[in-house]
Amino acid sequence: MVGFEVQKQGKYVNILPDRVNNSDLEVLTRDEKHVFLQFNFSDRKLPMQGFKIHISANLSNYQVVLNTVFSFCKVNSITFKYICNSTLLEKNIRGSDGDPTFSGKFITIYPATFNLFKTYIDMLYNIQELKTDSSIFVMTDRRYKDSNNIFYRYGAISRKDGYIVSPKGNKIRDSRKIGYQLPSFINEPFPNNYDDNLKGRYIFKKYIPKNSWNFKPSGSVFEVTNKYNNIDNTLFLIDGTFHNVNVSFPDGNLGLINVIKMAEEAKICFL
Repeated sequence: MVGFEVQKQGKYVNILPDRVNNSDLEVLTRDEKHVFLQFNFSDRKLPMQGFKIHISANLSNYQVVLNTVFSFCKVNSITFKYICNSTLLEKNIRGSDGDPTFSGKFITIYPATFNLFKTYIDMLYNIQELKTDSSIFVMTDRRYKDSNNIFYRYGAISRKDGYIVSPKGNKIRDSRKIGYQLPSFINEPFPNNYDDNLKGRYIFKKYIPKNSWNFKPSGSVFEVTNKYNNIDNTLFLIDGTFHNVNVSFPDGNLGLINVIKMAEEAKICFL
């Protein structure tokens, strides 16, 4: 892909790193669905499968995140892709694209080897411009250390058939379900992670979720029962963006519209 092709497809591409030059555009490719742009900075062929790094963002910092990752990958000759359309990105961040397993995956980085994966993810973790208190949790991944926007998972990379292959040659479905999973033949690269040592939140010790009114990575509304007094229909807004904000609505007669209004007044986005 060259520069004029990006301009020609402007109806799809309206997010670009700030410091892109013509030589960068020469290594640029795009998927058929016009969701991603991919900078192929690595001179190595992408592995069939392996660990990939996901970087999430919010509507306030996505350009800074993209600029930072672009510079990092260019300097280190790493291939990465990102969501290149602002409308699609907003839907992805808000979790309104219909696929919670896709939400939060603004940028995907493809290290060429396992050792490079471990090196690069730690380097990214230490970049100050990527530090944030607010981002989207990637629900198929494991987050790196205590980062709010750096995640990883093992899966297919250049394979397009939806499978990964074991060392014995057995084909295994590449799991993209909610919840981090590793194939049996892969060891966890970062055991004893930050999240492994967390104790259950107080609200989940006190309340039992009954129904989900709104379930999205950016935040959810649940109908719950108080374990201590058995009062039903208490509503909680569980913030999924690492603000650690928990808003309770003790009036069981509140309608969903009122819940949404109160959430908006609290400046918490979950729609």
